[in-house]
Amino acid sequence: MNTKYSLIIGMVLGSLVAAGVFVVAFRPPFPPPPHHGPFSMPHGPRMMGRAIIDHLADKLDLTAEQKQKAEPIVKEMHAKMMALRLAQSDQADIIREEANRQLKPLLDEAQRQKLAEMSARFKKMREQEEEFMKENREPLPPQ
Repeated sequence: MNTKYSLIIGMVLGSLVAAGVFVVAFRPPFPPPPHHGPFSMPHGPRMMGRAIIDHLADKLDLTAEQKQKAEPIVKEMHAKMMALRLAQSDQADIIREEANRQLKPLLDEAQRQKLAEMSARFKKMREQEEEFMKENREPLPPQ
């Protein structure tokens, strides 16, 4: 009887370990950003356009016809906003680097080291985010 229970417990524990390995192995490569309201990116940049349309439809009580006509307008706006965000990220990096350069003289050595570590982490995160956005954004519609 003890062997039977040990076998069942072993099978259950083995299944739990296998499920955990499966979850870790097949999780998305880039975690989604935190949700901050209706215009967050719940499933990546492509889904954000859909989220905006759904939000407008809900809040403005759009008819099916209005929603259908609004969809290409919102998709175009979203694609342009994504392109603008990617274009402006280089300028934002320059501004951040200048601020860090001005902050360094105010800090002691330990604080400068922490600032450098924080900057490196932030830069890596931004690079990952930009790569994710480039890979997942919808192309701009032809003019």
